[in-house]
Amino acid sequence: MITGINRIILIPLLKKGSILKSSHSLINILINPYSWVLLIIAFLWRKTSMSRIVHFEIGAEDVNRAKMFYENVFGWKIKEFTQNLPLLIFPGNDNESESQKANSNNLTSIGIGAIQQRHYQESIGITINVSNIDEAIKTIEVNGGQILSPKFPIQGIGYMIICQDTEGNTFRIIEVDPLADVLLWTDFIDHKKDQPTLVEQLGYPKDAILVIVHADDIGMHPKQTDGALDAMKYGLCKTGSIMVPCPDIKRVIDIWKNDPGLDLGIHLTLNSDWGKTYGWSPLLSQEEVPSLYNPEGLFWQFEHELKQHLNVEEAIKELEAQIVTILEAELKPTHIDDHMGCYFCHPDLGKGIEKLSKKYNLPLIPYYRDTARERGYVYPNTFWQFSLIIGETRNPEARKETYHNWLKNLGPGVHEVVTHISFMSEELERILEPAGSAHSYCRTGDYDVWTNQETKNLAEELGVIFIGYRELQKLQAKNWGLETDGVVYS
Repeated sequence: MITGINRIILIPLLKKGSILKSSHSLINILINPYSWVLLIIAFLWRKTSMSRIVHFEIGAEDVNRAKMFYENVFGWKIKEFTQNLPLLIFPGNDNESESQKANSNNLTSIGIGAIQQRHYQESIGITINVSNIDEAIKTIEVNGGQILSPKFPIQGIGYMIICQDTEGNTFRIIEVDPLADVLLWTDFIDHKKDQPTLVEQLGYPKDAILVIVHADDIGMHPKQTDGALDAMKYGLCKTGSIMVPCPDIKRVIDIWKNDPGLDLGIHLTLNSDWGKTYGWSPLLSQEEVPSLYNPEGLFWQFEHELKQHLNVEEAIKELEAQIVTILEAELKPTHIDDHMGCYFCHPDLGKGIEKLSKKYNLPLIPYYRDTARERGYVYPNTFWQFSLIIGETRNPEARKETYHNWLKNLGPGVHEVVTHISFMSEELERILEPAGSAHSYCRTGDYDVWTNQETKNLAEELGVIFIGYRELQKLQAKNWGLETDGVVYS
């Protein structure tokens, strides 16, 4: 995968008309000034060996009243940096020049904070930057702290985790990555010289822009299921994937049987990301796959826990059971993908999942992409995700603007964007609450964008063609010389 500095270097160097129309496709990094401010501060402190507090939030019932309080009491200069979010700007040391303040690593000279509505930030919270978030997780746990959330991306800023110290105080850590939640990876070497591109292999003109809007987590909750399937009726989102171990799976299977033409894949699952609040277990018994069970009898909640206890053979056995469960229901999935990056957590697991893909002719995002196309695997050229978007609570148009800008900047190729399209209920909001209220409006926001007439009109103007995974599955079957162009199972 393209990670860290490689991703930062790669994107501005992409040639016009290959993957994106220009480097301006770093959508929200460019259109969101707040992202730039936080990035600048975090990068300044990242240069030091010590992790620093890089951001804070103050919860308020009345944002303007809180603004007046802090201005009057401390003399802070507070202004609304964007229309989306009011920021607290420290005045710094009056004896320093502006350039000194801007380049200082001293928290008394420069700082960034935000006043936010009480429902989003309960009291005062701090965010601490770290150079390696995975190593920081281990250090926190070894020293008696707890990890309270999965690692989640904040678009254009970095990867964050909510933690708790030994005294019960909640804080966050962040690893800065400007491309977090934007372009997850890209692979445009999809053909040999003088041979058809992937777009052409799928039967489209060479300059066609093909987009796969993918709905994740179907079956996790009835509202998630219903929102995703309703959006698929609209025609922009044509595919999604189901979580076989989850509570709503029996109803999903019944719906699918009544509409066998649905383009659905299997969202391979090895984590129960909402813990005891709303959890699920492996399909196989604890005697068969003991390494996949936590003390509560559920999947491990977080990725680092899964990695710590992982037995690759047991994981592959469980994931194949999830595939076979759907095939034995006489349904025809079109692909497989991963929940919380599960099969990317170990090279041998990635290799095993590629074997399952070939065994059942289920396209996937391969672990070993450097040789995957030569081996006949079919998958998109680029892979994207937009989850948390700064300021979205204040500007409901932010999500639509982000997706629309993304569409405008796509060049020829096959581009997949992962969404979490969903309806919402009070119960589902409570389930999502440990990850922050953003998860609820991100999901309903995805539904609003991909069932929106403006989005459809824009796509038509741009000549964007929406496809599902069934077309990729047929091409993969052709590459492997299969007798069927669908799933293989007998």
